[in-house]
Amino acid sequence: MKPGFTMRPARSVLVLVVCIAVLGPLYAQNARVLFIDDPEAILVTSGDRATIVPEIGTGIPAGSIVETGDTSIELQLEPSGGIVYVSHHTVFILDRIDVGVDSVDHRFALERGKIRTVVSAFLDDRYEIQTPSAVLGVRGTDFAQRVVPGQMDWVCVLDGAVSFARLSDDRELRVSAGAFADVRAERFESAEISRDRIEALFSDVQFRGSDPTTVRDRRERLPGG
Repeated sequence: MKPGFTMRPARSVLVLVVCIAVLGPLYAQNARVLFIDDPEAILVTSGDRATIVPEIGTGIPAGSIVETGDTSIELQLEPSGGIVYVSHHTVFILDRIDVGVDSVDHRFALERGKIRTVVSAFLDDRYEIQTPSAVLGVRGTDFAQRVVPGQMDWVCVLDGAVSFARLSDDRELRVSAGAFADVRAERFESAEISRDRIEALFSDVQFRGSDPTTVRDRRERLPGG
């Protein structure tokens, strides 16, 4: 069944701002599909509201909304080489990717559902992911996030560390490898959790189209970057 598309609040209206001063038109697409379970159960809409039919190798431009039904999709970010697993029943937005001379700045949004993101520990690239309740800042890490609006908004870090800021009071935590935090919990804190629980949280976001270890160890951007 294809997921439905609904209107979103003004805060989620996203603007495509792509820096092409260095790379020109080479990276007009800013993500590429690495793996997809069922293209018929995914709705991808570009910033100008055009529908994109996702297949392996399809380019998805910044400004696009990826909405999954009973399926998942894996994306590779260009030119940084980071990867994102978008799980079933998720709304993920590639807000903006700005390519500079020495770094790439990424801004995404997770409105609901679950994602796993893996980025290089050796490239000076920056990532920001906004949810309805928090902003997460990333450099060189492997982590999962899940959002159920009004109920949970958590992050669990497998490798590296992230900053996790609660929007309601701007309180910010550092969440390191092996730790978990939920901005909707009674106590907003970073706490170490068992290996068994980490494995359970990551069990449904296992990459099939790429190797997370290779991504974490990447020291160069994709060709042309």
